[in-house]
Amino acid sequence: MTSGTAPRYSVRRLMLWIALALALYVFFQLVPILLADGVFQVDDFVEYWSAGRLVLNGQDPYSTEAMEALQTSMGRTRTVMMWNPPMVLVLAIPLGALPYAQARMVWYLLQVSLAVVAASWLWEVYGGDRRKRWIAWLIACGFSATFSAL
Repeated sequence: MTSGTAPRYSVRRLMLWIALALALYVFFQLVPILLADGVFQVDDFVEYWSAGRLVLNGQDPYSTEAMEALQTSMGRTRTVMMWNPPMVLVLAIPLGALPYAQARMVWYLLQVSLAVVAASWLWEVYGGDRRKRWIAWLIACGFSATFSAL
C-alpha cells in the first residue's frame, strides 16, 4: 500500500462504517413499528409464538380454543393454528417466553442473519472475493423471494 492510497482507503472504510451505523439505526427504529401488534394481521409467526406461550403456561398448543383465546386477546381477527409436529416447539417455546413484539423482532433478525450467512456461503462456494461479499448481501436482500420469505 502506498502512502497515496492509504488516506482514501481509510476514508472509504470510515464511510462504510458510517453507512452501516446509519442503516442499523434506521433498522432498529423501523422494525419495532413494523413488527408491533396489529400492523400485519396476516403472518405465520403468531402461530409459533402462541404455541410457545401456551406450552409455557401449561396449556395445549394444539387446542383450537386456547389458540383462539390467546390470539383474540392480542387483537387478532383470524386465528392461526400451528399444525407442525411437537419437535417444532423446541423453537417456539423460547420465543413464547418473550413478549410478542420482541419475539417477532428476534425471529426477524434471525431470518435476516441466516439470509446474509447463506449469501456469504454461496458467494464463497462460487469463488467470489471475500472482500466483496457485500455484493452477495445486497443481491440476497434485494431479491423479492427474500422479502416474501421474511
